[in-house]
Amino acid sequence: MRRFIALVAVLAVAGCSNGSRASGPADTRIPVVATTTVFADLVRSVGGDLVKVDSLVPKGGDVHTFDPRPSDAGRLEDARLVVANGLGLDDWLASLAKDSGTKADMLHLADSVAPDAYIVEDGIPNPHLWLDPSGAAAYAGAIAESLSRLDPGHAATYAANNAAFGARLDGLRTWGAGLVAAVPQDRRTLISFHDALPYFARAYGVEIAGVIVKSPGQDPSAADIAGLVTAIRANDVRVVVSEVQFSDKLARTVAAETGATIVSDIYDDSLGDPPVDSYEGLVRYDLERLVAGLKGSG
Repeated sequence: MRRFIALVAVLAVAGCSNGSRASGPADTRIPVVATTTVFADLVRSVGGDLVKVDSLVPKGGDVHTFDPRPSDAGRLEDARLVVANGLGLDDWLASLAKDSGTKADMLHLADSVAPDAYIVEDGIPNPHLWLDPSGAAAYAGAIAESLSRLDPGHAATYAANNAAFGARLDGLRTWGAGLVAAVPQDRRTLISFHDALPYFARAYGVEIAGVIVKSPGQDPSAADIAGLVTAIRANDVRVVVSEVQFSDKLARTVAAETGATIVSDIYDDSLGDPPVDSYEGLVRYDLERLVAGLKGSG
């Protein structure tokens, strides 16, 4: 009987020991929640292995029309930092954060860019600042500052990661400018699906003559389409752009009506599969696709 009791005790101790080993070391990474996959990638670029990042809007989703589920509030509960754009892009986050009761720091990335750099139409700043690498660099700097406040012991690492990322963004902008320079000046005009590309266009010397939809989820009227066709012909626009998260039906209709070339797989608000699985990959891919369309439109 004594041997049986001793054996049970040994097995119990062994079981506890094995359970402890199975649980592994505590995860010390900073939990961060971002509204989009693009912003989540910026956090990873700065935070590296020191952060654990979740994106509320899934890959290929549309941040403008995203409708959070009640269960999404739970994804914010344990976050220490929540990263959003602001400027109306992801306003749905406010009620979600309130419902979650999160105590996380809230970072609105657009606040890191000087307001005089905003492109404003009808008194409303365009929120897509990150599509200019200079805007993305400002976003990354704000992320580094926020992570350093939460984790001052690794502030030097965040600063070094941010500096390295900034250098890559400088190279990206220089490379892109050289790519666009190969396009004749009179061919650097396009129509975009929605108003996502003005900072991108300003950074790379491309002109946007109009947009197909004023806001995602709102289809244009017949009069809007007719006006757009007139603008395309008047400005000799050669390329109509659509985006992967939206149907390209309207863009194809406009392109067919005017004889323009359609580039239907541009990324802006969301990442995708490789090679578009990072911010840098997104910008490179978009530039290559647009330049190919512009150069081939003659």
